[in-house]
Amino acid sequence: MFRVRVADEKAAQRAQILAERTLADIDLGYLSVPPVVDVRTFILSGGQGVVNRQRIPTLGDAVGRYLSTSMRAPSTLVGYRCHFGHMMRYHGPGRPLLPFDVDGYTRRRLEYVKAYTVRQELITLRVLLQSEGLEPISIPELAVCRPLPFAPLNIAMDGRRILLTADNVDELRRLVRDRGSELISDVVDLVALTGIRRSEVCRLGPQHVDLENRQLIVPERKRVHGVVTYRRLPIHDDLVSILDRRRHSCPVFTESPHTLTGGLRKAIQGSRFDVKGFGYHCLRHSAASRLLAQGVPITVVSALLGHSTAATTLKVYSHAFEDGLVDAVGRL
Repeated sequence: MFRVRVADEKAAQRAQILAERTLADIDLGYLSVPPVVDVRTFILSGGQGVVNRQRIPTLGDAVGRYLSTSMRAPSTLVGYRCHFGHMMRYHGPGRPLLPFDVDGYTRRRLEYVKAYTVRQELITLRVLLQSEGLEPISIPELAVCRPLPFAPLNIAMDGRRILLTADNVDELRRLVRDRGSELISDVVDLVALTGIRRSEVCRLGPQHVDLENRQLIVPERKRVHGVVTYRRLPIHDDLVSILDRRRHSCPVFTESPHTLTGGLRKAIQGSRFDVKGFGYHCLRHSAASRLLAQGVPITVVSALLGHSTAATTLKVYSHAFEDGLVDAVGRL
């Protein structure tokens, strides 16, 4: 092997990775070394030979094609773009999509993020491969830490896993109505009394509000990926005046999820709801959990939330049945 002078340790690592990738491409037949060339320069430059890549697209081409044609929700694509960025910094956008050094990528990313995040990135890679008609990769076993359990407001360790009681929800609605804007207080009321997602709030238009039949037609993109479906929800009495006031606006509330998130954070600042991670999804979780704990059939709750199957609802909200286990066993 040859020696290379570099400015610092990071530059040395980059040079080593590039050289190893080039040698691997040569070994797999993706690159061929021209007969008259300085081999040292050829390897360190990433290879300038004859590239046999007609069948397998480059990572950059595959990513560009996927992002321009995917029908997934914009919020999902934001996460995918982030994942693709990490992949391209490691793998290189101009190299063939396969082979992809999954083990090396996993080791590198685990130096910076948790195993759960790495697993999500590898799942995104599988989605990309499937979109190109290529064999999906096998995801290595990772010691993934499970999310913290759901907990009441006063003891929750993670704001995203808070379960609010009915009194908590009423307190939050009053607080936001007093301290927040009309837009934010209206959206808090809407999510609390329907359990819809923040992204679904942003997609509501005048055509989705049917006050005559007291129904809200919610456009959704997660029940069937790539297809816009709808679910009809009864309009709660407390929401009639809000929707009647806003139904001629387009959008009914706002298209910006950041406006909603920032407005809620400002309204709850300094209150006991001011917990890192707390947001509209807590209202959704809390509504579903209370309904299940009160004996509402899981199929009904699943339809209310817009889950693809009742199994999804059961998986997320299995904690809602824990209090009934002791009573159930006592009846055996």
